[in-house]
Amino acid sequence: MQIIIQILLMILLVITAVIDIRKREIPFVLIGLGAILAIISLVYGFARGMVGAEAALALLPGGAMVLISLVTRGEVGLGDGLMLLCVGPVLGLEQTVAGLLISLFISSIFSIGVLALKKGNRKTKLAFIPFLTVGTGVAMLCANFQVI
Repeated sequence: MQIIIQILLMILLVITAVIDIRKREIPFVLIGLGAILAIISLVYGFARGMVGAEAALALLPGGAMVLISLVTRGEVGLGDGLMLLCVGPVLGLEQTVAGLLISLFISSIFSIGVLALKKGNRKTKLAFIPFLTVGTGVAMLCANFQVI
């Protein structure tokens, strides 16, 4: 069951990434679908013996990103944080943090390329969901092959 939820989450992230690249926004309906997947994952986890502390910890990375978005007045996208909140319950804390770190690393390399090629400056805004999608996918693959 959990693998089906993870596959659905990846499909949702890919769709969201394409829209984020094209429109620079994340439709609320997609965040809502992510929240539904997160709730289903939590219910399934509780049925299998997950404790509330595990669920709360899984929400920390997304919660931190939402807080950063609010403090920076949108320099970090609120939609990015909300999608990360949806990822947490599906993947758990360890995989969510791994996915976030991978996505931040890839986005920093991409940003360096943008700056080096003079295609933007330090104020250029990039869609983050595509990087989160890749990072989440890598973290899921590594976990399923027990690399993480």
